[in-house]
Amino acid sequence: MLGFFPEIFLVLSLLSQLLFNAKLINTLKKNFPLVDKDAYLQTGFILFICLMLFLNLSGINTLTYGNLFTIVNTALILKICIIFFSLLLITSIYLSFLVQQMNFFEFFSLYLYSILSLLLIVSVDNLMSLYLIVEMQALCFYILASFLRSSAFSTEAGLKYFILSSFISGFFLFGILAIYGTLGTLNF
Repeated sequence: MLGFFPEIFLVLSLLSQLLFNAKLINTLKKNFPLVDKDAYLQTGFILFICLMLFLNLSGINTLTYGNLFTIVNTALILKICIIFFSLLLITSIYLSFLVQQMNFFEFFSLYLYSILSLLLIVSVDNLMSLYLIVEMQALCFYILASFLRSSAFSTEAGLKYFILSSFISGFFLFGILAIYGTLGTLNF
């Protein structure tokens, strides 16, 4: 469990952020840009703490969790890079929100959710767990693609992405079925 402590922290902080911001938005009368600034600072703080947690895990050689996930040093390096670049990207996202005067605190939670699935996909060791995590990532991207509800282009992009992803997901599952039928295992 020590190897997945940053991911567990990210899940718990993501749930806390959602609950706190939902409560905060219901109590405020004028919520722009106060909630966005709070959500931005919360997300930056959560990513910074995750980065520090990953930097403290550098001594782990190999951990395996029931042939579903494997943590090796290269996976830790990739996770550190993902968190670092996500931390850099969050500032430009916030500046874009300020320019467009958008008020969606949910975006930052979805951003953390997609980062969580990226972190999990790095250490996956089984085809079914890979499929479930890719679908978790795709669910987040469906919502992000159709995030501007007033734009017809955004709605169209979300719908096209959903239909195309469902089609490709069927092919991926068929490939997993063929591999399982041939080899008798789903492990990498």
